Amino acid sequence: GTESWSLKNLRKYDNNKANYVSTFSGDLEDETDIGKEIRMMEAMFHVSAPTQIYKHWLNAILYFIFNDEDFTPRDFRDKLYTLACTYMSDIYLADDRVDFEDIIYKNDFRAINHTWNLNYLDQGCDVPNFVFNFYDYIIWSQSRSKYSKFEFTYRTSVEHFYPQYPMPGYENLKDKGLDSFGNLCLIRRGMNSKFSNNMPKAKVENFGNIDEIKNGLSLKLLEMMDIVRDKNEWGETEIAEFGKLAKERLKNAITK
Repeated sequence: GTESWSLKNLRKYDNNKANYVSTFSGDLEDETDIGKEIRMMEAMFHVSAPTQIYKHWLNAILYFIFNDEDFTPRDFRDKLYTLACTYMSDIYLADDRVDFEDIIYKNDFRAINHTWNLNYLDQGCDVPNFVFNFYDYIIWSQSRSKYSKFEFTYRTSVEHFYPQYPMPGYENLKDKGLDSFGNLCLIRRGMNSKFSNNMPKAKVENFGNIDEIKNGLSLKLLEMMDIVRDKNEWGETEIAEFGKLAKERLKNAITK
């Protein structure tokens, strides 16, 4: 009866009735912390690669389960997280990218590249969706109570928080961090026309103060909106400072 992602297991009872319980806790409603982490990461992978042809992560996890019948929920959680970090290290931040098949079948999910090119994060709309979703997972995992209503959804459009084509009278930041990671966010494609050319303060007023909309925004975008509320400004300085912080978070998460 909800639109949230779930991981359910069919349980049959003595009276010939059946129900769906949470896979990793055995309870009808609740799930363990590890179970929730697994659910969130699987949703993160899925919305980043929704079509079957690119669903290498699912192939990887099925391969892991097939070869390790005695895995625990913690093993499963750790394998998903390792795979996410290897995606970042060997694909999205690597000069010499590793094939998905090699990550799965040759390298046991472990990264072989440990020199990251963070310039790949400053490529405007060319930054892959997975990078933003992985960042959101990091923020969620560190602040679960604050973002308890967050769910991964099909946010597939990379947008500039400070617009590419600002309204008359506003500075164009083309060579001042416009395309850097600190100014980019992921939104639902249907929000494009309403979101794109508004200035950051207007975006906060129009999208950041209505719960129905706010609960569907990415955590990275919510963080950027919080900075606007705090400083009443979003420009070259704020973009650079937030971009540096966001990159450090990604590096720390991958290192972990």
